[in-house]
This record gives sequence, structure tokens and C-alpha cells, in this order.
Amino acid sequence: MGRHMETRKDNRKVLAEDPFIFYPQPPDWRWLSFAEAAEGVETWRASLSGLAAGARVGIAGSPSGAALVADIAVRASGLVAVPLADSEIEMSDSGCVDCILDLEAYELRTFPVPPATAGTANGASPQRPASSWSNGGCVVWRGAARDCAPVLLRRERLESAVERMGRDIGVLRERPIVVHGRSLGDAGERVVVEWAIHEAAAIVIAAPGTEMSVAGWVRPTLLQGSPAELGEWIRSCTAERHGKLVLERRFRRLAAVVVLADETVDEETSRQWQEVGVRVVNAPTLGSAGDDRL
Repeated sequence: MGRHMETRKDNRKVLAEDPFIFYPQPPDWRWLSFAEAAEGVETWRASLSGLAAGARVGIAGSPSGAALVADIAVRASGLVAVPLADSEIEMSDSGCVDCILDLEAYELRTFPVPPATAGTANGASPQRPASSWSNGGCVVWRGAARDCAPVLLRRERLESAVERMGRDIGVLRERPIVVHGRSLGDAGERVVVEWAIHEAAAIVIAAPGTEMSVAGWVRPTLLQGSPAELGEWIRSCTAERHGKLVLERRFRRLAAVVVLADETVDEETSRQWQEVGVRVVNAPTLGSAGDDRL
């Protein structure tokens, strides 16, 4: 993360004090600079230092600034990030994690899972040797539903997916702005956020289902959605008087829309986005390798 705080690939400077994560803190919004986020990452890493490489670390799946910082720290520590459902107890009972981070009040503590449901002390499950776990990996859900089978996404596969998506998006003139409104357990969302981190983008946290309203004032570079959402968003704009002009102004920074993994947008919706200069990009399909099952 540190090298992306200093400069981007095109050598345009990104300063340590520049905004990195915007998040709602009622009644207003606040932001974390790159330096503040990096400080949080290092604090988390100190808390995680006693865990063995490859340990599975549960983090709240709901989008938040604290969860994103913790997620970066977990993977930077050579551990496996596991986005959790809202109920930590329910997830710990499933045996999918070896410990859980408590994000309440930004307290830096870990909670070990009871021995009856935890993996082995070295961070591997009882059925899988530690050597098969990829350091710095993460878990995504196979399919859109949270009850689908979780799969381990190894670091090299994630980096490859980010590179592919970057080629599809192309070179951007300005520093990107990305709206993050889904769980990082969603494969497409994971790739979009990882791309944003690689590009030193500004990441705006939106509550699930509010991405479009937030995008209305954020003016993002990148939006992700289901085919139905992407179609509805463009129809709601074009339905207004001078609809095409409304769309161009409302999303004047928008370079691309990303279709959720394993889904396909219809030709008409794709054409409408392309008519206003927005590329339609398919999120890379991830988590298909059989040996990556948890």
C-alpha cells in the first residue's frame, strides 16, 4: 500500500495527506487520508502479528472504512481475509475462520473461535495442510447469494484479475473515484476495490442499495452493478427531459460500469452506456478452481 501512497503508475503524485476513504459518519461524512489509513493498517498488523501465515481472519462484511482498513492489514500480513455476515457468532460456528476481528469502536482485538469449531493452530483447517493456503489471500462467495460455497481466492489470481480489468477500463486522465457498496465477499466487488487500491483511487463507502444516490453527488469514475441496476440507472436518467445530457452531466467522470461477476448486461443497456462514452466491463469470473474450496 505504501508505494501507492507516493505515486501512481503514470507518475502523477498522490500525497500522503490526500483523501483515500470517504465514509458516512452521521450526521455527516468524513474521510481518512492515505497517511491515516496507513497508520490504521500498521496498528492492525501489530495486533495480528501473533497469527501464523495463512490463518483465516474474519472481518465484518458490511462496507465501512474500518473494515476496509482492517482487510488491507490482514492481507498485507500474509493472512486470509474472510468477509463475515452480520452475525459474528453465526459465522464462527461454521468453522470458516480461525479468529475474528472486532471493529466496534475501532478496538484492535482478536477473538479466537472456540476450539471445537476452529481450524488448527497453524491457521489451516483440519482437512487441509497449511502449505496449501496462499498468504495474503481472501475468501469470495461462489455466486451472488451469501449461502453459496465460499472459495479461497489466492493473491496471484486476484492480481491477475485486477490486471485484466485494468486493461478493459483503459488509461484514465484523472485520479479515479470508486463507490464501494457491497461486501468484499462479492467476487466482482473484491476486484473493483482491489483495482481502486492499486490505482490509489478515492474510495467512497455507500450503504448497500444506496450506491446510485451516493454516485449522484460523488461523480465516480467506476460503478458496479447487476444488469438490472445498470439498466435502471441509465433509464432513470434518460427518462428525464434532455435525458442524454442529464446522464452525461451526472456521470461526467464515469469511465466504465462493471457488470457483476457471472452476469451479462443486455445489448440495449450496453449500447446506451456506450453512447455516452462509458465502457461496459464484465467483472472477472473468480473462484472456479476446485482446489480452492474452503
